[in-house]
Amino acid sequence: MKIGDPVRICQGPFSGFDGVVVQTSGKYSLETKEDRWGNELPAPERHEHTLPDGCVLVEFSMFGQKMQQAIPADHLQK
Repeated sequence: MKIGDPVRICQGPFSGFDGVVVQTSGKYSLETKEDRWGNELPAPERHEHTLPDGCVLVEFSMFGQKMQQAIPADHLQK
């Protein structure tokens, strides 16, 4: 899989969503506007993560919001 590939998530909690591969390896950062209890933060926070082996970063829309999630490549269909 390469960056820009359109994919459908076919396993896991985001199954059925269509997205695009935006990263295939290395570090990435995600922005969050809520704490782990769902309370809004005074300012968005960025958190660094490393993509696990065998995963790609997929961007997709869920309920009108853009999401990015690390998804195992074998959970995706081209």
